[in-house]
Amino acid sequence: MKGISFTLIMSILLLILVEIVFLQRSLISYSFEEIGIKNKIFSLKNFYESIIEDAKNAMDIAGKRAISSAISYVITNGVGMDDAKLAIEELMVNGTLYGNPESLLEGSTLKDWRDKIGYVASRNGYILKLKINSFEIRPLSLIHISEPTRPLYISYAVFCLK
Repeated sequence: MKGISFTLIMSILLLILVEIVFLQRSLISYSFEEIGIKNKIFSLKNFYESIIEDAKNAMDIAGKRAISSAISYVITNGVGMDDAKLAIEELMVNGTLYGNPESLLEGSTLKDWRDKIGYVASRNGYILKLKINSFEIRPLSLIHISEPTRPLYISYAVFCLK
């Protein structure tokens, strides 16, 4: 009788120990999954923030290059543009001016930026559908810059890109 009671008690204790081990394993597995999810969320948040910051830089670069190309066009051809806003937009998005490619914008258009961001996203395991719906090009008021040693004022127009 003692042997049967001892075997029964040991069997129950063994079952309890096995259950504790399995419970511990599932808790550890859950913790690792939770850490993995938190890391993925953190990574995705950082990627999103870098897209926002990089978009500002892309707009700045494409905008300045587009304005330089437009100025070069006007100086070279001696003719003004029909619609400067549309021309700047075409330059920034497509890298072309009146359908002709502009070398200054090669690899620096907003479409190029979008494609590069998409490539980076896919390398990091993200599916990115980024579309540039619209942006606004508008002239700001003229800004006057003067140097104390020069009696002349220099004026120029600045474009705000949104």
